[in-house]
Amino acid sequence: MDCECRTENMGPGPRSAALRGSVVMFALTLAAAVVMAQLGIPSAWRLGLFPPFFMAVYGASVALSGTCGFTAMRGMRNIDREERIVDPETLRETRREGLRLLATGAGAALALTLGLVAV
Repeated sequence: MDCECRTENMGPGPRSAALRGSVVMFALTLAAAVVMAQLGIPSAWRLGLFPPFFMAVYGASVALSGTCGFTAMRGMRNIDREERIVDPETLRETRREGLRLLATGAGAALALTLGLVAV
């Protein structure tokens, strides 16, 4: 059975905020990585960059896809105002897309973090 439902659960305002936040977080995280390297901080400490890298990558993917996994897990959407997703099939597909974005964000953040640890 094909689902013709849309998985977007974010309106333009939240999407814009997520994109701006992810750009700022990515820049701050890269700056922190450079400072850590310049100060000679052991590379194992760079593992602490995983959470901000995750926030940056996940924020960008949320903004570009229009689906927030955390909002989807609560069964909600925020287009003009926050409201419950009532259609079970739309809810299932939105949650599936949200989980995919969470997993992809975690994987990308892990790869970025391990790349910095290896340097």
